[in-house]
Amino acid sequence: LLVANIPYNLTGPILEKVLGSPARPVRQFERIVFLVQKELAERLQAGPGSKAYGALSVRVRYLAECELICRVPPSAFRPPPKVESAVIRLTPRPAPPPAQDPRWFYQLVRQGFSTRRKQLVNALGSLVGRETVAAALAQLHLSPTARAEELDLPDWLALSDLLLEKAAKMAAAPQDGQEPR
Repeated sequence: LLVANIPYNLTGPILEKVLGSPARPVRQFERIVFLVQKELAERLQAGPGSKAYGALSVRVRYLAECELICRVPPSAFRPPPKVESAVIRLTPRPAPPPAQDPRWFYQLVRQGFSTRRKQLVNALGSLVGRETVAAALAQLHLSPTARAEELDLPDWLALSDLLLEKAAKMAAAPQDGQEPR
């Protein structure tokens, strides 16, 4: 069990230290309880379709279950801060959901959310090509105009694995005028 009131400006690096990354999850703690800025708690808990949902939300969902325990008003502190706080509980997953390549998975998620209002076909097209992204979305029965904030964790995992397979096939295919590898 880890319990801490963490400095708000260090929350990201501390989360990375205690949870790890999709490629290298840390399973040192059974439960983690943090007092964090309320907006961060909302981002960690956010689901698809909400404004607070982003790459951090997906990364934390991949690594842990997140629960908002309670909100803490500024009046609970002396001197009172200018922000509201919240207590969250993170329960690291014994084994994160399987991604064929966790590094690729998180690169895809970060790229997808880096241009939040772009459709995934455009946001991810620079990685594997727009046509490949469009074909993968169709194969997964996702909208061809889907945006990053519309996909939940299972959708991201399926898209990551499918695009990884398609990218590997494209890399192995002979180019015009070249011999097969």
